[in-house]
Amino acid sequence: MTRPQLEHIIRAAGTIADDTDVVVIGSQAILGEYPNAPSEFLVSNEADVYPRTRIERSDLIDATIGEGSPFQREFGYYAHGVDETAILPDGWRARLVLITGENTRFVRGWCLEVHDLAIAKYAAALRRIWSSLPLSPGIEWCLRRSCANASL
Repeated sequence: MTRPQLEHIIRAAGTIADDTDVVVIGSQAILGEYPNAPSEFLVSNEADVYPRTRIERSDLIDATIGEGSPFQREFGYYAHGVDETAILPDGWRARLVLITGENTRFVRGWCLEVHDLAIAKYAAALRRIWSSLPLSPGIEWCLRRSCANASL
């Protein structure tokens, strides 16, 4: 996915959810901080997003411009409407990277900062590995604390 394609998804997701703020938490969030990221970071044709103030409308995004939608068939990429279940370190919201402008029709796309993105990906991989043993609140708390205190 390219930066203009992500901007298109931000614009469409904001319009669908009737929200001027869309959060990008998946791997394509790297395009917020690095619009010209190396091609090996841009392999995915999916952007994980949710409307910042209307999270309950994530399903609407998924149904309208998600996998298998006419949007995907026409453009070759799609949005995956998600919620806030990613494991992220304390303070991540203050570090979000803004994408906005004419290409997003001034819908604000808030992308994870690259270190927070790396932590989220690492935590998701651990969660998959431990899928038969869901993270207890205590382990999740420890992970969040250790990530917040890590010097990255």
